[in-house]
Amino acid sequence: MKKSHWRRLASIQMAAVALALAQQNPALADECNKLPPSSVSVRLLESDIQTNYQRSTAVLKGMSDRYADPRITLLGLTLGKATASARVATQLLRDPTGRWECASHQAQVEIGYQPITLYVGREFPEGSCAFKEIYQHELRHAQTYRDHARAIVPEIEATLRERFVSEEPTRGPSGSTQARIQSELNDRWLPYIRRLLSAVESQQRDIDTPEEYEKVSKACNGDIQRFMRR
Repeated sequence: MKKSHWRRLASIQMAAVALALAQQNPALADECNKLPPSSVSVRLLESDIQTNYQRSTAVLKGMSDRYADPRITLLGLTLGKATASARVATQLLRDPTGRWECASHQAQVEIGYQPITLYVGREFPEGSCAFKEIYQHELRHAQTYRDHARAIVPEIEATLRERFVSEEPTRGPSGSTQARIQSELNDRWLPYIRRLLSAVESQQRDIDTPEEYEKVSKACNGDIQRFMRR
């Protein structure tokens, strides 16, 4: 169903409920308009980069589909776990019969990558030239996760505000409004946010160009290149 058609259908349904509410209790209908407007906030989750230098390059190779190609020799790896959650706080007014309610919703969404973990294969001792080269390369991957999360926040905010922020309160049968909003966030919008977060993988692959592999492999007087040829 197209977004515009979905919005028209939702507006028609809300108007029908509002009319029923006004007909049963005009005073409550007036009170509903005193509720604050619904709102949406999107919070970016950021944390320090975690590090792990205890895993072998063979183990790291199996931890990401990004490097499934058997021709790729993996020296380090950086992984960010896409995280998205949403919760709704609701202010309610119910009519005396208990059958209808109107509501204002404050939706709070959190997104990011938690954790971001940077691995360097244990074959490269910490402090060695090879370790430093690999670590610096992996830092680029870690920063890409952070930059991508920041970049998509405005799009997510604009999309969710267009859908949920309205001067008109949400109306419906008693006990339905908060559950309906939370369900829509969980079933429709969190998957949308996770798709935006997962789009970072194409940027991660762009870092691992043949030129970058060659640069890293030739560093440290050929130590890395010799390891790769084993």
